[in-house]
Amino acid sequence: MSRDNPTLGEKISWRIEAIGYDLVVLLLRALPVDWASAFGGWLFRTIGPLTPVNRTASDNLRLAFPKLSEREHARLLNAQWDNVGRTFAEFPLMDRIRPGTGRVEVINGERLAEIRDRGEPVVFVSGHFANWEVMPATIVESGVNCLMTYRAMNNPLIDKRVKEGRAAYGVKLFAPKGEATRDLMSALSNGQSVALMNDQKFNAGLALPFFGHEAHTAPGPSRLALKYDAPLQTMTVERTRGARYRVVVHDPIHLEQTGDRARDIETAVRRVNAWVEARVRERPEEWFWVHKRWPKETYAALRAEDKARHKRFVWSRRVALALSVLLLFGVAAAFAWREDILQTGLDPKVPFQTYEPPAAPDYASPAAWALAGEATRPPGTADIFFVHPTTYDGGADWLGPIDDAASSDLLRRVMLPNYAGPFARVGRIYAPLYRQSSLYTQLTLRDDARDARAFVYRDIRAAFDHYRATWDSGRPLILAGTGQGAELVARLADEVLRQDPALRQRLVAVYVVDAIVPEDTHRATDLLPACQSRAQAGCLVAFAQVREGADDVARRRVDRAQVWTDRGALTGLEGRLPLCVNPVLGAQSDALAPARLSLGAANASGLEWGSRPPFISRQIETQCVDGVLRHSLPRSESLRPSGSWADRRKSPPYNLFYADIEADALERVAVFERSTRPGLVHGE
Repeated sequence: MSRDNPTLGEKISWRIEAIGYDLVVLLLRALPVDWASAFGGWLFRTIGPLTPVNRTASDNLRLAFPKLSEREHARLLNAQWDNVGRTFAEFPLMDRIRPGTGRVEVINGERLAEIRDRGEPVVFVSGHFANWEVMPATIVESGVNCLMTYRAMNNPLIDKRVKEGRAAYGVKLFAPKGEATRDLMSALSNGQSVALMNDQKFNAGLALPFFGHEAHTAPGPSRLALKYDAPLQTMTVERTRGARYRVVVHDPIHLEQTGDRARDIETAVRRVNAWVEARVRERPEEWFWVHKRWPKETYAALRAEDKARHKRFVWSRRVALALSVLLLFGVAAAFAWREDILQTGLDPKVPFQTYEPPAAPDYASPAAWALAGEATRPPGTADIFFVHPTTYDGGADWLGPIDDAASSDLLRRVMLPNYAGPFARVGRIYAPLYRQSSLYTQLTLRDDARDARAFVYRDIRAAFDHYRATWDSGRPLILAGTGQGAELVARLADEVLRQDPALRQRLVAVYVVDAIVPEDTHRATDLLPACQSRAQAGCLVAFAQVREGADDVARRRVDRAQVWTDRGALTGLEGRLPLCVNPVLGAQSDALAPARLSLGAANASGLEWGSRPPFISRQIETQCVDGVLRHSLPRSESLRPSGSWADRRKSPPYNLFYADIEADALERVAVFERSTRPGLVHGE
């Protein structure tokens, strides 16, 4: 039956397959890109050799490289399965891999700009190299108006999802293979470029040499280029590391017009075959070897050479199903234990004592500051020294360099608008970049992780010293941080306030947001007391937030909390109660704060710096319970946890207490200024 008139059985089968596809996509999108890619590589390296098409890939490698040793043959076979698995696992995540994400380096990108600016059509031609989906994404993102060909899926429901997935990273213009000639000709006639793959078997194509064997090759790209006098623009994709790529825009192939159209087409197809073969020889592990490139007769001759191998293949196919079932159980178990697996994937696996950290930031350089005195107009009267939360996942490193692209994007797009944003109306904000400890260090109690977290403080102290020496004009001072940044601010406040009584006189407040400090070091008689009301300055606002009902999460936060000793080391709470200052009340209190008192939560992600987000008020009720701030589940979907496993363990991409913290800081500055002795200079 056709797709236009399916049977009931086909409809049911399609639906089941689509549900399976959706589940796989859901699982993969819950993972960071590199983890999903690595998982796909592992899965296909495991399953691929048990499938019938493994024989095809093996045969293709034998045909292309007959002089390979068995050892090298096995290595290439394993490597190509790794690449195939990574490519398929990366497809649902292509919106996170396209060139604009920083994961794709484009070589000779000026050629694409030239094609775009001239508006003269070309015929892009390539093959299934590395993750071939990166190539159309690169073409589209360069601004070239291009029609892509594709092979429609047998299942129309999955086909629709694949098209939608491609549209998510900009590839929206398609011409189905086998039905596309008219569309391609129309596109070229109208000055639009077209893109085709030219490395797979085409039964009606020209039988021309490919790796020393005749292979039926589609003449379509060459025929179109000749008809419209357009160059064949060659491109390749190379995998550099994990889910990172290099796209190479090669020199175009200009075709000769002799007047003998058949001969010209054959010559052009020969040139394309030779070009593809040369690229495959350069990086054979990254080509798609699992399709039957040569005629049946070629494979039959190969079968005749090795009948014993065929018998072993039949046996492997029989056990493949059983092993696949076992593997599915393994995948299910991996999903159940995914948190442990994913956390292990972040482990640098080298002792911190022998680890070479990234270069220290130079705080005299603007590049070392995320914010350097930014303020609204007119600016508020205070200075805010703000330390941002964790944005670096880790993996191979304990510490993240300040120029890591993914970390920087998350910081500027999400963390600064949501967590530094509440202080924008209060004054000038100084937010240093620093060699932050990785997410992994926040998830384990290993000594190495504690040492890494303690190491980071030297950057924050150096940044604060630079602020004092360069920008400090005596204005009222606020110290603030979120997550890992709050942990560092807690130590900074203790250290500098003890060392500098004059600075202590200028302190408006310290904000330790979404982090734990011990209650017994911030009593009324201590150097930095907990805030008891908003009519108080020179005090500490600290809280660690957990959704109500998540008792296991609350216990885990307290049990795994790390606080500073007098010597600058990190240790557990050891039975002490965390400090909880309810930001809705502005006071250390166990009283329930009803939702009507909540001034407004906000999701400021993506907003330009200084833009005040719309507030969603009366969203949550809050209460300090056993030192942890419990809050009700927000009604708005924009205030719900989202993203990958790693994203959910960082500070959320929203701030439930945005308006409350803003109002709190403004009020404490006002209180501070009313209480200041006449004549005390606070700066401009």
